[in-house]
Amino acid sequence: MHMKTAVKYFLCVMLLGGCVATDINRLAEFSNYQTYAWGESKQNVGNPIYRSDLIDNNIKQTMREELSKKGLIYKKSRPDILVSYETFTETEQRYTGPVYSPYYPAYPFWSYSWFGYGWRGSYGWYAMPMSLPYTKGTLVIDVYDRKTGMQIWRGSTSDDLDGADRLNKQIQKGVRAILRKFPAGTPPEPVAPLKEKVVARAGQ
Repeated sequence: MHMKTAVKYFLCVMLLGGCVATDINRLAEFSNYQTYAWGESKQNVGNPIYRSDLIDNNIKQTMREELSKKGLIYKKSRPDILVSYETFTETEQRYTGPVYSPYYPAYPFWSYSWFGYGWRGSYGWYAMPMSLPYTKGTLVIDVYDRKTGMQIWRGSTSDDLDGADRLNKQIQKGVRAILRKFPAGTPPEPVAPLKEKVVARAGQ
């Protein structure tokens, strides 16, 4: 593996187990968005382990926490933006090997090396490359301007799913990694109340 490719892969693994990709509508004025509500979300998965109302609640609760850090306030009626998500799962294959081990159930081989004035052989075991199935999960978060219906932002990430026992933590990490890149404007500073001027009356 090339050095630059290896460094990039390492950073992706450190981030989440997968890279975060984002796309933005440069015509949108993100500083004008202060409130949000939920749009239509989908869980496109085959295995029911990765589809439930509990997963939906976990995703939305984590999004709510992260959006509040951006200064956005949940408003069910007439919000500035609509936030939705989609989840996908697919089965992929991971290839391993070849593996050299005296304990692996495969067939023996002979290797030779030059030593002194002749050849000598060494005995071991060779394991053929194997294909192992695993589940890859993808989370996509979309943001729309409610008034215009225009999509203004998208963020996504993928990761290898480790099973239902670690799913909640993986979901939280994925949502946080995506929304960390959401370019929401800072919340407006509160306006200080005007102080009434005291006008001294003549003779006082």
